[in-house]
Amino acid sequence: MNFNWKKAGLRHQFVKPLPPGETACTQYPVAELNNIDDDAPITYGNNNTVQRASIYGKNDAGIAAGQQRYTSKISSSYSDESGVKRHFEVSFFFDSDGASVTKMGLAAPEDLYVAIANVGDYWSELTIDSLAGAAKQQKGEVNFQTLPAFAADKGDAGSFFADWEKIGSEAIIVKGSIQEFGAGKSSGTTGLTEMVIFDDQKQPIASTFVALPVTKFAP
Repeated sequence: MNFNWKKAGLRHQFVKPLPPGETACTQYPVAELNNIDDDAPITYGNNNTVQRASIYGKNDAGIAAGQQRYTSKISSSYSDESGVKRHFEVSFFFDSDGASVTKMGLAAPEDLYVAIANVGDYWSELTIDSLAGAAKQQKGEVNFQTLPAFAADKGDAGSFFADWEKIGSEAIIVKGSIQEFGAGKSSGTTGLTEMVIFDDQKQPIASTFVALPVTKFAP
């Protein structure tokens, strides 16, 4: 099943739908849970059926004093080109003591691409260079492109990204995992952006929110 739960930050592409009987889950840190937002519909299926749903309101998470780990994760399934059902889990984490981001990391299946959108809005050049350098050092593949340009099928990708803001901004796209790498000083805040999972043919599978440490405006 393909679906778009926009306010929850979770969607599945119709070309790579969620197989019958499977579940898709996401988690990301937020500062606090506010009042319930009961206007958070889920659009699903080929006919774009709308299902009423609710979520807790959320704020971007601040970074607390003292060493802590902040993790964003998506777990889901899809069917590959041979029709074989595959489960996947992708997670991004960063450790911070409030004043600096001591390390970050990305864990993903080695044959999947992970794109983090709009990194230029949140990360300093030092942070971006650190991630790209770690990926290359670990002999990984790294790209800087807009998401529609990276996707193999521009028509299908266009529908997947149609309602995204800042669709023309570049994303950082890596294949597989990146072991721990440094990030530098922190501004003490986080920002939510999209993390998109592509298969090895560069077809988008699913996306979710990811919490990034803001290093661009760090003192």
